[in-house]
Amino acid sequence: MSSNQAEKKVVLVGDVQCGKTGLIYNYFTDKLPDPAVPTIYKEYRTEVEVEGKKVPIVLWIVPAQDHYSAIRTLTYENSDAVILCFAIDNPKSLTSVIQKWFPEILEYTPNTPIVLVGNKIDLRNSELANEHVSVDQGKEVAAKIKAVKYIECSAKNGDAVKDVFKAAALATLNAS
Repeated sequence: MSSNQAEKKVVLVGDVQCGKTGLIYNYFTDKLPDPAVPTIYKEYRTEVEVEGKKVPIVLWIVPAQDHYSAIRTLTYENSDAVILCFAIDNPKSLTSVIQKWFPEILEYTPNTPIVLVGNKIDLRNSELANEHVSVDQGKEVAAKIKAVKYIECSAKNGDAVKDVFKAAALATLNAS
């Protein structure tokens, strides 16, 4: 990292299969991960340019499975921003934002800015999706949880992926 600024910790949380890994993978490689390769929970380091400043950030994917709950809660420690994800093609994942993830974030990292992200927008009008989350539903939940930003993106085609991480980096600066 070439910046003199302190590294900012950003955690990504959300239900299993909501697109967290795809989001990070696309950010670094401009493609989707191989579904045959299991997700490895590790730190991903990068610099994001916002408002003319290079912000060094370390990204953590928080494991969603219940058997990781003890580890997951430790992951929140010293977070500077949270990217809270749900899948556009899975309305239950948006319900989890309110019922599971937001309360957990409040408990373990209160006052940390949240960027709410609707992943998989490429599936909104797909015949594969029986149901989907509308833009208005996403915005309503964002307001309810007081997210600093609501963004919809697609790791499959790269739409707005970079915007997600810029919003998170800006949130870390505004919270400082």
